[in-house]
Amino acid sequence: MDRRQCEKTLDDIKFLGGINMPVEALEIIAKLIEEHFKNRNTDEFKHFKQYSDGTLKSMTKAYLIDYIHVLLHNWEATDQSYNNVMEYAKKLQKELDNPPLEIKELEDGEWYWCKEFGWCLTNIYEDVDGEHYKFNTLFNGEFDLMDELEEYKLYRKEIK
Repeated sequence: MDRRQCEKTLDDIKFLGGINMPVEALEIIAKLIEEHFKNRNTDEFKHFKQYSDGTLKSMTKAYLIDYIHVLLHNWEATDQSYNNVMEYAKKLQKELDNPPLEIKELEDGEWYWCKEFGWCLTNIYEDVDGEHYKFNTLFNGEFDLMDELEEYKLYRKEIK
């Protein structure tokens, strides 16, 4: 039986009215569950059976050395897996983030979402006054971004 099963059983007992148990008894059971599982690995490592001290003492040095190498390899693999998950989480968060874009973030010829007009194509060109930014909407023509970026915010992805 693992921690989740014990906690669920305790919740079921509480839900059923404690089966005439005093509240203090339920609190003691909750503390016992906490103490029992406090210094253990996560539930995902149920398959790992730690050798007892007697078993470890009876092993040869060569076997212990191999065992330590396996543990170190597994630790390294776990660290690498964690790093991969964290890297993916950052990429995913970046994909989910969709703040309004600043004028300098826009790229020529890219499509951006505007709440007012839908998908718009940017057209960045050199004007006599310097760089100029315009965007072309599908149905409403061309707008000057320098004048209207605050009014028409652009995003990388569609927003609702």
